[in-house]
Amino acid sequence: MTSTDAGAAAPVLAEVLRGNAVESRHRGSFAVVDAAGRVITSAGPIEALVFPRSAVKPLQALPLIESGAVERLSGIAPVRWTPMTLLREVFAYAQVTSTLLT
Repeated sequence: MTSTDAGAAAPVLAEVLRGNAVESRHRGSFAVVDAAGRVITSAGPIEALVFPRSAVKPLQALPLIESGAVERLSGIAPVRWTPMTLLREVFAYAQVTSTLLT
C-alpha cells in the first residue's frame, strides 16, 4: 500500500473547529506496541509507508536530551526526562489520555 492509498482508509484523528464549524480534519494512522513490538492497539493502515517529516522531531531529539548534549551545548539546566515521560508530556499537551501509557 502506498501513502496515497492509505489516505482514503485512514480515520479522522482530529478535527479543528472554528466556532461550531469544522475547519479541517486530519487523518492518520497509529499503533501502540509493547516492549516486544506486538501491536496492542491501532487505527488505520499501520503497514502503509509514511513520510513523517517534522512530526517526529520530538522523538529525534531524544538522543540529544538523553546523552546530555543539550545541556553541554546550550548551558540550560539538566533535563530529567525519560522517553516515556517526554511522550506523556506531549500527549498531555495534546490533551490525549490513555491508560496504555502507564
